[in-house]
Amino acid sequence: MATSTIPAGVAADAEARVADLGMRRELDQMLEHTLQSVPGLRAVRVTLECDPACPGADPRLVIWAHRDDLPADTGFDPTDWDWGGWQTTSFSPDVCRHFVMLSVYGDADGR
Repeated sequence: MATSTIPAGVAADAEARVADLGMRRELDQMLEHTLQSVPGLRAVRVTLECDPACPGADPRLVIWAHRDDLPADTGFDPTDWDWGGWQTTSFSPDVCRHFVMLSVYGDADGR
């Protein structure tokens, strides 16, 4: 599937956080890498998430990679792990601490 046909969006609060951090170029690189490297990609969205277990911690920008269903006979999908390895070799720790990519299997609307 061509990357231009994959819907991608960034929530308004996530856009504002990226602007505050001055990391739009880094986010764009991460989105492009996601579009090129994640198999079975259906959609990408970026949200700003706070960890309720860590009050006062900085919120993280989550790149949600909505993907085809994980095959039943697959015990491990290395995609998120591989993406994280790429991220840590491409960006400084200060950039990496603000972003994470997570796969979501099934329909992009959560069904």
